[in-house]
Amino acid sequence: MFYLSYAQFRHPKLVFGLWLSLFAFSPGAIAQVIPDGSLPQNTIVTPQGNQMAIDGGTRSGANLFHSFEEFSLTSQQSAIFNNGLDIQNIFSRVTGGKLSEIDGLLQTKGGANLFLLNPSGIVFGPNARLNVGGSFVASSAEAIAFGDGSQFGVRPNSDRALLSIAVPIGLQFGSNPGAIVHRSIAAEGSGNPAGFQVPFGRTLGMIGGDVSIEGGRLGAPEGRIELGSVGDSSFVELAIADSGWSFGYEGVEQWGAIAIGDGARLNTSGRGGGAMQLVGGQIAISGGSQLLAITAGDRDGEPMTLRGNDSIAIASRSTLSTRTQGGGNGGDLRLSGANLTLADGAIVATGTEGAGRGGDLTIEAPGTVQISGADPDNFTLLVGDSTADGAAGAIEMNAGNVFLQGTAAISNRALGNGNGGNISINTREDFTAIGTGFASFETLIGAALSAQLPPDALIGGVFTATNGGGQSGKIIIESGGSVQLFNGASIFSPTFSGAAGGNIEVRADGAIAANASGLLTTTIGNSGAAGNIFLDATRIAIEDGSVVSSATLLGSGSGGDVVLNASDTVEIVRSIPGNLLPTGILNNSILGTGDAGEIRILARRLTIREGGLIVSNTGGLVGSDVITSGGRGGDIIINTSESVEISGISADGVDTSGPGTTSFGDLPAGNLIVTTKRMVVDGGAIVSSATLGAGDGGTLTIRASESLEVRGTSAITGLPTSLTTSSGRADIPQLEATGNGGDLRIFTPELHVSEGAALDVRSLGSGGAGTLEIAAQTVRLDRGGTLNAATVAGTGGNIQVQAPDFILRRGSQITTNAGNTNGGNITIATETLAAIENSDITANAREGRGGRVSIDATGIFGTAFRDRQTPESDITATSALGPEFSGVVEIETPEADPSAGLVEFPSEVRDASNQIATGCAADSGNVFVVTGRGGLPENPTQLFQRHQAWRDLRSPATAEREDFRETTNPATPETQNRRGMLQRSPFAIEATEWTVGSQGEIILKAAGNGSSDPSPFSACPVSRTPE
Repeated sequence: MFYLSYAQFRHPKLVFGLWLSLFAFSPGAIAQVIPDGSLPQNTIVTPQGNQMAIDGGTRSGANLFHSFEEFSLTSQQSAIFNNGLDIQNIFSRVTGGKLSEIDGLLQTKGGANLFLLNPSGIVFGPNARLNVGGSFVASSAEAIAFGDGSQFGVRPNSDRALLSIAVPIGLQFGSNPGAIVHRSIAAEGSGNPAGFQVPFGRTLGMIGGDVSIEGGRLGAPEGRIELGSVGDSSFVELAIADSGWSFGYEGVEQWGAIAIGDGARLNTSGRGGGAMQLVGGQIAISGGSQLLAITAGDRDGEPMTLRGNDSIAIASRSTLSTRTQGGGNGGDLRLSGANLTLADGAIVATGTEGAGRGGDLTIEAPGTVQISGADPDNFTLLVGDSTADGAAGAIEMNAGNVFLQGTAAISNRALGNGNGGNISINTREDFTAIGTGFASFETLIGAALSAQLPPDALIGGVFTATNGGGQSGKIIIESGGSVQLFNGASIFSPTFSGAAGGNIEVRADGAIAANASGLLTTTIGNSGAAGNIFLDATRIAIEDGSVVSSATLLGSGSGGDVVLNASDTVEIVRSIPGNLLPTGILNNSILGTGDAGEIRILARRLTIREGGLIVSNTGGLVGSDVITSGGRGGDIIINTSESVEISGISADGVDTSGPGTTSFGDLPAGNLIVTTKRMVVDGGAIVSSATLGAGDGGTLTIRASESLEVRGTSAITGLPTSLTTSSGRADIPQLEATGNGGDLRIFTPELHVSEGAALDVRSLGSGGAGTLEIAAQTVRLDRGGTLNAATVAGTGGNIQVQAPDFILRRGSQITTNAGNTNGGNITIATETLAAIENSDITANAREGRGGRVSIDATGIFGTAFRDRQTPESDITATSALGPEFSGVVEIETPEADPSAGLVEFPSEVRDASNQIATGCAADSGNVFVVTGRGGLPENPTQLFQRHQAWRDLRSPATAEREDFRETTNPATPETQNRRGMLQRSPFAIEATEWTVGSQGEIILKAAGNGSSDPSPFSACPVSRTPE
């Protein structure tokens, strides 16, 4: 049964035409082929049993004209046009105003084309047959226009074209053109349903008001099928073409509807697929119907074009295909409509199964493209796959909005030796994909990790891939609004072979948001390199189990790079308990030898929380399983103009928030570089470039131009928030790390480590600890904040701190303690070191020598060197083996001269009268102003009032930043601090004099001469008269 959509019921002419068709072949129907006697040489109809012999008519050159009052046939009848073999075109019109109901045979002689016009409409029944040597065009136009301006039509005075031998140039429609309905499934000689067939390379056209193919068959092998549905007073252009006739609709302004259903089949396949064009207002294809233009040989296929000026709807496992199975290239497939809907297993396919190139698939829809499905065994597809040696064509979509839901996919894979094609999607507003559930997405990921993922596997989303010698195509999505993935939807471009995988590029003026979904260009089990992933938007959000990955799995192919560029925010949020993989950017190299790719993030702000991760590891954690094999880890580079905020762990305590380049295997970890204005890490989050295996840790570098704050512990596990390049991790004790820890380098004006948080380069295994290097204006450790370069058995680590202000409070620690080896080194260069409330600096050893502690400071407060730790704040470098194994503690502070700047007072009291200046007239140009309390007393006998001390009027933060900038080389933070950021001022002494410099500035001096000479103001100088 053929069902109408709601959109079709809204079109009254289509409903009326189909209503008429219900009565077309009722038992009481009477066939009539009656000439109307309107021609100079009239049509002659001679009944011969069930055959209607049609002779006569008026000939004009190679054109033959017939005119009928009625034209209908029952299933047993036939209409035989006895034309001369030299006739090229037979033009037949029906003028009586009745619908033509044809369920019998239409036949011509020779290679003549047959045109049948009835403005009231035409219905072809299930037994209707066609036996013509040329093309066949059925139309509800009221006239055929010719090149000399004449017409042959149903209106009076339209017959002057009978004197013309001109070529027809168009179909002229009147008001309310009738419908054309086709139901023919008449069998061919082999007994298979064939319906209407024209010879190879010819045209089969039905141009009317509404056009309906109800289970019927239309065939034009290597030719052309044309369905056109137009409205009142339309003119459809007509031209001779290689395949018979072509049609143009440029001047049409009103449209009807085309409906194809009930398993209808339109076929132009052959050695080269023929052309097919459907043009109307609404085009609806359903009920498992097929539109096929397959290229089976060495000829190139022609395009299939659907133009629904209002809408195109393809549903119910219906198929459109221009695939090639031979050496010829497949034809292009073009869909153009205000809105496009694909649903319930519909397939629109180009691609290749042979040596020829697949055609391009193009969609233009200024409204909405909606692709949806619900049956996992019958995906709704736009597909251009190559499964053989030929290259796939491109898939290009331009739309207002694109919406994919359920078992719906856009696929252009290279599953053979031919290259895959690109997929390009451009939306004026939003692109949205909603998958079939996160479980199906995780099944795909699990199959990939176990090398059991079939190359042709599908889940909801957009796919390219390579599984042979051909390279995969790109996926490019550009949106004027947002790109959103939900509920297991994927953008996926894996490589299963030695060929290169395709890139994924997504750009959005608004947001890119992935929720329980993925963007992946993984290379799986082979030598082919994975493609890169590039995301560019105002805001990028990766949430609730979503994965962005260009990983390398089980092979030697290298992983791709992942680049995120956000003008505002990148957010990576919430790993879900029980999921196979955490939420985040996962660029690991696992179970193979291929190197992991880089991760680069550029944004105004970066937020990572609740177990979100950014990793480019060698090896990794999959659930509770630790995978130690993999290629070299990639680098991570994060650059934000405002802030980086990293906090917390997942709700189950398994996944710790943060970026990391950890090595779980034998190869070194990549480096991690963060450049920002402000950075905050808290709630048990970890920023890591550590090693948990035999490979060395990487270098973690943080440059925060304003501040870096590391604080707290996890409320779930109790583990500390940390920046780490350690060897081993306390929360994964089953891993025995033998690689050396990496270096941790921090450059910032303000560094705060508090509430149990740690900067950690320690070693928990046999590998050596790394080096912790800090260059800052102020370093504050509070409430158990720790700088840790301790080691169990490997070489002791080093801690180097350069900061004018260094404060430790409330149980904070700096440690390079060692277990079975020597303690590490601690080097501190500062102006002021304050360590109070049991805050310790230790380089102790249990079974080795103590380390070295070197402190160069202007002033040290609250701590001192001790030979053992006490409840006070201590500086120690002891060894449990005894004092002779103690390390070295060097503390340097400048020598202070207590007499510097002192002035010797006279032994006798001066004569106050000698100190009173004579009242003298001031010379012009001389001014001395005394302001405020603490200035010059009015006379020598007046007591001094309490005066205000000298004060820097700048705010402390401003002063520190300016001092930091003045002493820092902006090009290289590493050298800027070493070159003099910490040059200390001389020991502070009291000023006794002041002078005015050449620029008018006040200069304070500590030197005094102790002179008791009389005041120079006791006499007045002689005034000079200006010359």
